[in-house]
Amino acid sequence: MSWISDLAGRAENILNKLDQNAANVLQQPNRPESTKSETEEPRIDPISTETIRRNLSSNSLSLSRSLTPKRSARNDLNVPMKIENGEGSVKSDKLSGGGSNISSRRSSIGSRTDGTVIEQEMTSSTHSNSKTSNQDLSLERELAAMKIILAEVTAERNELQGDLDVLQAQIKQSGAENRIRELEQLVDALAVERDEVTKERDQIKSSVDEYIKSISELETNLSKVRQSIIELTEKSDWQTKEISQKSIELQEYRKKAQATLQMKEKIIEELKAKGSSTDQNLDNNNEKILNMEINGLRQENQHLRDEMKNLHDQIESSKAFIENLEQQLNDKTAEISSIHNANREKLTIEQRRAQQFESENLILNQELNAVRDEMNRQQKSFSARLHEKTNELMKLRSQMSESPTLLSDNGNFENRMQSLTQALVKKQAALETVTAERNAMRLQLEKVEDQLRHLMVEQRQQRSQIINVNDTDDVKAQMPLLMQENPFDTNVTRRVKRAYTSLDSAGIRLGVFLRRYPLVRIMVFIYIAFLHLWVMFVLLSSTPS
Repeated sequence: MSWISDLAGRAENILNKLDQNAANVLQQPNRPESTKSETEEPRIDPISTETIRRNLSSNSLSLSRSLTPKRSARNDLNVPMKIENGEGSVKSDKLSGGGSNISSRRSSIGSRTDGTVIEQEMTSSTHSNSKTSNQDLSLERELAAMKIILAEVTAERNELQGDLDVLQAQIKQSGAENRIRELEQLVDALAVERDEVTKERDQIKSSVDEYIKSISELETNLSKVRQSIIELTEKSDWQTKEISQKSIELQEYRKKAQATLQMKEKIIEELKAKGSSTDQNLDNNNEKILNMEINGLRQENQHLRDEMKNLHDQIESSKAFIENLEQQLNDKTAEISSIHNANREKLTIEQRRAQQFESENLILNQELNAVRDEMNRQQKSFSARLHEKTNELMKLRSQMSESPTLLSDNGNFENRMQSLTQALVKKQAALETVTAERNAMRLQLEKVEDQLRHLMVEQRQQRSQIINVNDTDDVKAQMPLLMQENPFDTNVTRRVKRAYTSLDSAGIRLGVFLRRYPLVRIMVFIYIAFLHLWVMFVLLSSTPS
């Protein structure tokens, strides 16, 4: 930025030299008044005054052209100034144009004005006129010089204003580029944070999916174990029934066998009591038959005892198997309850984190709203101050253009104008910084709002993905994104969304109630069918009057 400071220094030097030249020109018309004691007064032709005015106007035009942005291409321009009178002409020094020779031009302008004064003194010594004509001519010269100086000052001021506008545009561009770089850095940092948040969200989603899968697997295993336990209990009941039936049959068979043995023993005793007169062969045959029957009964009894032992062993093994299954069931239920409790704890932790995120987002929104209000206030105050300063500047310019007689205070006006322009530049720079910060805060606010909406959507999706073990396994309807509440909604939209959510929750609860209690569902269906049948009966049976 050294070239900016160099250009500002050159502008200050130009203004100072303009002030000095104006003071010299204002002081020079007093010289003829000091020669009032002389008998003869100068007399200047109108042609010479016209040539002086033309030369001065040409000098002012050449000076204003040399101060334009194209002054670097006119280094070899020489403008002669001629002053004619009754006796001859005197040539003045030549003006050498150039962007770096502004001070030499100002000195040449001063030398020209001095030359005009010397020429006037020479003509005053040769001609004698009345004092009134001299005073009129001096006043005309003074007025012409003041007009020329005023034109030069206005041209210089316009040029400096153009340079100032160019510099302000460059400063704005450089500040905007720096701000854009800072915003790009902020965007990169926010993108990195967004990637981290998305990674954490994906991890949480994967963990939640794993938990849901594990819970579903445990539920399926639990249902299978329950079914197997029910089947085993049914088998054990059936086996116990069969064993009881077999034991009853065995007892009946024992009773029958004992009764038959007793009957046969009675028969044998009766036969023995009748006497030994009967034939011994018959006795031997009967004894053999009885012995064979007794051996058969003993074998059957032994076989029944073996069957009883086998059945008793089967009953013991089935009891041990049932106890083992009950132990496994208890272990599985304890494990499922522990996993369910852990998932509940994790769910509560995630809900707390979501509440913390929501509270932080609300705080950030409040802070951003406060910053936005403060920025708007600052912008309004700066714009009001800028408007006041511009009004003051316009007033000063109008005063300078309307009062050419106040050129003695030109230095003060220029100083005030410089101070006001500097203050204006400072205020404009401050206003630009404030507007840039406001735009940056707006961008940050929009990004934070987007993040808040994404987080709310993700939290609601996560809540909808969580499955309660005690409830039904059906997928519940999710709320549409359009009907979700946001902190930026109005009161009417919030009421409408709350009414929608209340109706939706009531419908979901009614559906869950009907799914959980099939008897109520059947009664509702029966009532609806009966109502339709009754309406059809009334419509078909009634006759119009």
